[in-house]
Amino acid sequence: MRKNLFNKRYSALSRSKSMWVGLSAVLLLSNIFLSLCLIFKNEKVIVIPTGLKESVWIENNRVDPAYVEEMSEYFLHLALHTTPSSAAYHHKTLLKHVYPAKYGAVKAHLMNEAKRLKKDNVSTLFKPRSIKVLKDGKTVRIVGAFATFVGNKRISDEEKTFVLKTLVLKGRIFLNSLIQEQKNV
Repeated sequence: MRKNLFNKRYSALSRSKSMWVGLSAVLLLSNIFLSLCLIFKNEKVIVIPTGLKESVWIENNRVDPAYVEEMSEYFLHLALHTTPSSAAYHHKTLLKHVYPAKYGAVKAHLMNEAKRLKKDNVSTLFKPRSIKVLKDGKTVRIVGAFATFVGNKRISDEEKTFVLKTLVLKGRIFLNSLIQEQKNV
C-alpha cells in the first residue's frame, strides 16, 4: 500500500517538475527572443521642437533633413551672431553641440575669437538668405549677408557662404565642422 502511495506521489511530483521545467524553458526562450527584438529594433521618434512648424523624425543615426537644416542655422547663429558681451555665452552654448573629437580645437578657436571681439569691440551679424541640405543629409550650405561692426559703425557688409558638416549619433546632431567657402576670383 505504501509503495502505491509512494509511486502516485512520485509520479505527480515528476509531472509537476516536468511542467515547471517546460514552463521555464518557454519563458527563457521568450526572454531571449524579446531581447533580440530590442537589440535589433530601429525606433523612429517623431518630435516637434519649439519654433518648427512641422514634426521631424529621428532614427538611430539618421534624422529628418528639415531638422538638420534648423540645427545648422542655430549653430551658425551661435557662431556668427556675436557681440563682445554675448560671444562667450554663444560660444559656450555652441561647444555643447560640437562633436567630442573636435571639441578641443573648436574651443581654442572660439576662445581666441571671443578675445579678439572684446579687444577690438567688434560685433558680427549673419543673416541667412538660402539654406540647402546636400544629398548626404548631413552637410548644409548656407549663403547670407555677413556684417561686421566696430562699436556702432558698420565697417563691412558682404555675402558669405558657409558649409556646416554634422554628425548624427544615437539621434543627436553634433557640429563636425564649419567652413567658410572661398569665393573664386
